[in-house]
Amino acid sequence: MSGQILDATLVAAPKQRNTNGEKEDLREGRIPQDWQDKPAKLSHKDRHARWTLKFTKAKRQEDGTLPATDLAIPFFGYKSHVSIDRKFRLIRKWKTTDAAASDGA
Repeated sequence: MSGQILDATLVAAPKQRNTNGEKEDLREGRIPQDWQDKPAKLSHKDRHARWTLKFTKAKRQEDGTLPATDLAIPFFGYKSHVSIDRKFRLIRKWKTTDAAASDGA
């Protein structure tokens, strides 16, 4: 019995209130000018976390039927990817990415 087990878990980060200009700068990989002038503000901002959607099954209604669609919950934070050895249960690889990163194939 050999092989590996892969898992990805979402890790929450505090939500931020940014202006539209700040959001645009962050998407393009730049630090907003206002933050550069205020080092204390820059240290409180998380520039690497991203938004994604987390899907969950909808609960049954009182009459026993299921709603037509599942629930999509907005999520802000990171994704922790772990690869462990199946036989010995040792961690082989561990990586943290933004929440919007794909799990891959």
